[in-house]
Amino acid sequence: MRAARALLPVATALLGGCWVALDLDDKEFSLVPGDTGGGGAGGGSTTTTGGRDGMVAVSPPGHDPYLIDSTEVTVAAYDAWLKTSPSTDGQRSTCSWNTSFVPGECDPNGSCGCSGSGITLEGELLKSAKLPVRCIDFCDAVAFCEGQGKHLCGGLDDVVLEGAPPASNDPNLSEWYYACSNGAAAITIEPVSVQTFPYGGTFTLGACVDSSIDFSGPHDTGTPTCSGGIPGIYDMSGNVEEWVDHCYGTEPPGSGTACFRPGGAFWNAEPDQLDCDLWWEQSTDIRDQSPSTGFRCCDDP
Repeated sequence: MRAARALLPVATALLGGCWVALDLDDKEFSLVPGDTGGGGAGGGSTTTTGGRDGMVAVSPPGHDPYLIDSTEVTVAAYDAWLKTSPSTDGQRSTCSWNTSFVPGECDPNGSCGCSGSGITLEGELLKSAKLPVRCIDFCDAVAFCEGQGKHLCGGLDDVVLEGAPPASNDPNLSEWYYACSNGAAAITIEPVSVQTFPYGGTFTLGACVDSSIDFSGPHDTGTPTCSGGIPGIYDMSGNVEEWVDHCYGTEPPGSGTACFRPGGAFWNAEPDQLDCDLWWEQSTDIRDQSPSTGFRCCDDP
């Protein structure tokens, strides 16, 4: 169960067990000593019919099976949840600041990439109910998934992912990465996937919703040419990048939290922006909202 998750130490052995500070866009991020507990490549069978509507069942060999949303969460699904008037009480401690789940309503002490964008939930619904919801922060994504009885995609076997990116580039650790690559990678200093992109090992511009398709915004979820790594899962490359439950503390200690958003988005064009692998620049402050960021949920079978 989620409450019994094992804590995964936040740094990796590749970093020599030292404190590390990085400066990304004028933010400093730190790691504490430890290692990822990573393993080798995955593989084996998966199924494409989940125990819940709109989810795909995944069965990684040697790990507990899980379910993952077939598509990114849509504006219609998010709007339906908001109409239940979900309470902001009882969020995890790092989300205690979050007083609104409404897209575009940002914490005044955080960054807000959606400020002045004109993006609203109402406006997106008028365009299409199947657009991915965006302009939501990490805590909004966590709350929505929990409100559905699910969880934001994180570690296999209830492992908590924290710290450096390699933990999320290991199919023996990450739910999101296993689904994107179909378990076809091993953790290295420069992670190399057998199936680097959800549709295969070779980058194809326009296979997913990238800047060659539409630089102005995402398309309806379920892009037919962007299926995989596991059949029945769509848009794990492009359309909107996706919050995952993999975070780390900001420097100085106690000043805040940053979390990762893999997959790339509609305004990206480069292979390393649109593959399954995570890298530092795909993280941002937990409070940030962006026109290019959405999410999907995972669940226990």
